[in-house]
Amino acid sequence: MKKRIILLVLLGLFSVSTAMASTLVVEQITQPLSGLAPEGATRIPFSKVRFRAQDGKVALYGVYVEKTGMAGQVFSGVALLRNGVQMGTTVTSFGADNRAMLMADSPFEIADGSSYDLTVVGNMRDDLSGDDGKTIGIAIVGVWTTATVQGFVLIEGTHRTASSDYVIGAVNATAGEDNPSAGSTAYPGETKIFSSVSLIASSVEDEVLKSVMVKASGNATKSDYNSVVLLVGGTNYPMTVLPDGRYYAGGINKTITNTAKTKVSISANVVGGVGKTIAFDIVESTDVELAGAITGFGTTPIGSGPSFGSFPWFKGTTTSIVQAPTPPPPLPPPTAKQRKAAAMTAIRSLLQDK
Repeated sequence: MKKRIILLVLLGLFSVSTAMASTLVVEQITQPLSGLAPEGATRIPFSKVRFRAQDGKVALYGVYVEKTGMAGQVFSGVALLRNGVQMGTTVTSFGADNRAMLMADSPFEIADGSSYDLTVVGNMRDDLSGDDGKTIGIAIVGVWTTATVQGFVLIEGTHRTASSDYVIGAVNATAGEDNPSAGSTAYPGETKIFSSVSLIASSVEDEVLKSVMVKASGNATKSDYNSVVLLVGGTNYPMTVLPDGRYYAGGINKTITNTAKTKVSISANVVGGVGKTIAFDIVESTDVELAGAITGFGTTPIGSGPSFGSFPWFKGTTTSIVQAPTPPPPLPPPTAKQRKAAAMTAIRSLLQDK
């Protein structure tokens, strides 16, 4: 298959000095190992690249990839991870030229002298019987940026073998018992659970919960709340806000078994925003990152119940931020008569004890 390299430069979106234009340096790094691509497996790595900013910050708008190999349409989605965190939503299909652009809805800047490792991953369809034994790959063929590009060559990545016989585990998800009901409210100064799901593994294998990413929806802004954390098994895991200011990601290392449900909740401290609303959604099922404890392959959790849908996958309860209730006035000091009555009560109690 003939390969073409695409280098796109958007002019005018950022002012770039002709005397000192920033440069995106593309560095070759070790590619993922080859192996199987079982049906239903998620976030299988296919290709990697390192981007470094030089002579100024670099705006990165997207990465072009191309499906390669002999297999057909075996992917349910393709995504881009930056240092292990997914950037943008999953792209669910390739174009007629077998190409797609990743991260277009989540551009970011690389600070001068900084670098990021990006990994292209694929989510496999649930039925690969028609392509069993065929090879598949995802090459990196272009980058969309305002900067001068240095060192870019086509990155073939690795090829894997589609498999419909290799069985991996599964996880079922339901709304957690701490998930707020409709009409939920919160007030400034309150720390509150905004979303909660319960996870349980199938009997095939235990699963390791590696991370969770949520999106804040509603019209409250990040200045209206802070201290967003994951609550898992009695442990708090701080979540980091991503560059767009709406997505939060938190790393975990918790084993999910088939003997008891594991509750995963999102909590935050409200500091302002009276009259606004807030919710924390899990936009895509693969934003709950799982890996089989035996096979190591990721799996897509299966949600059931009214809180689950296609987009977002889990809809968090919309909570209204309200004014804190007015505390009752302090009680007046006791009168002399009340003090005397209290003393007599205490004396009677002592006499009765004897």
